[in-house]
Amino acid sequence: MRTISMKDIATYLAIPDFGRNKIFRLLRSAKILDSRNIPYKEYVDKGLFVVIKQDYEIISSQGPIKNVYFKTTVTPEGIEVIRELVDKNMGMGNEKQQAGGQKG
Repeated sequence: MRTISMKDIATYLAIPDFGRNKIFRLLRSAKILDSRNIPYKEYVDKGLFVVIKQDYEIISSQGPIKNVYFKTTVTPEGIEVIRELVDKNMGMGNEKQQAGGQKG
């Protein structure tokens, strides 16, 4: 299955000032990702995200230390969910801004 990184999603959506970190924050606030930016099982099972396990090694003064890193990637179906969340979030921001301007 072909997946896309969060960085590439931010580039693909091409929304000014809405990069990878804001997408992660939005998905965490929507309870789609946990605090480590890993999707909850429900969203993996729906085919929205794929978590890739990556092994790496750090060389320390005491020798090599093996670590594991989990990278969240997005499927085409997941892109649409993110786009909807971003659109909804951007719309809410615009409504707040417009409401604030009318109170002046």
